[in-house]
Amino acid sequence: MIFSKRFTLLLLLCICFYLGSYPSQAKSITHEWILTQKEETFGECIIYVWHNGVKVFVPKMGCDLVCKAPDWKVHCFNIKEKSEWIGELSMFSGLAMANPFAQVDCRTVKLREIGSDNFNGLKQTRFCTPDSPKDILSTASEIPVASEIGEFLARLYGIPKTTCIPLFRICDRGKGQKLERYKVGSLGNSANDLREGLVNKLVTKSWRKTTYNAADFELPKGFERKKDIVQVTYSANRKEELGSFLNELGFKTRTKP
Repeated sequence: MIFSKRFTLLLLLCICFYLGSYPSQAKSITHEWILTQKEETFGECIIYVWHNGVKVFVPKMGCDLVCKAPDWKVHCFNIKEKSEWIGELSMFSGLAMANPFAQVDCRTVKLREIGSDNFNGLKQTRFCTPDSPKDILSTASEIPVASEIGEFLARLYGIPKTTCIPLFRICDRGKGQKLERYKVGSLGNSANDLREGLVNKLVTKSWRKTTYNAADFELPKGFERKKDIVQVTYSANRKEELGSFLNELGFKTRTKP
């Protein structure tokens, strides 16, 4: 009888412990977000992001970019050609992926919060820049990420630096500003961008939240290391043209005998 009571008490304690620990187990589940975005230079991009890492697939260039803890170095690799470039985040620029003459720049401006709403259920905060009340940057309010991820995406897209995931970027060009605009797939050529009014530089098309998958952020092994990022982002049929330009820049390329 005493044994039966003790067994029952022990069973109840085990059940209470299990039920008490279940919520904490549920809270420990790590999530990642997958977004589809369209950027005016790179076209459609697919972004995988969790708190300590981000991967961007750029179909137009056939390459992936990964930036993650603990070192936050930028890895740009081409799976088809098995080539890779690795560089410091502070020296990374999305413009350099299209043109080696482009300067590395990450614009830091004082953003002013002007409101918040949601995009298909995802909360976002809207800011304007000092340039114009219509010069807008929207960021995801509820996707928790390390500040390095915000900087990486700002450098990739050439937008004002933030600590969050950018969702939309609307540039107010007013009556037209004479800006250099680099075209993906061309070297050394730039055109004066004289567009006027509001220009949609970055648009988020869709998003979804899912369970974290470490495989989404894996780095390649055994790929050929390149000295310059455009050696990875340029297709094979442009390598000869690329080589001559890189030689002019001081990157001596080796040719096969």
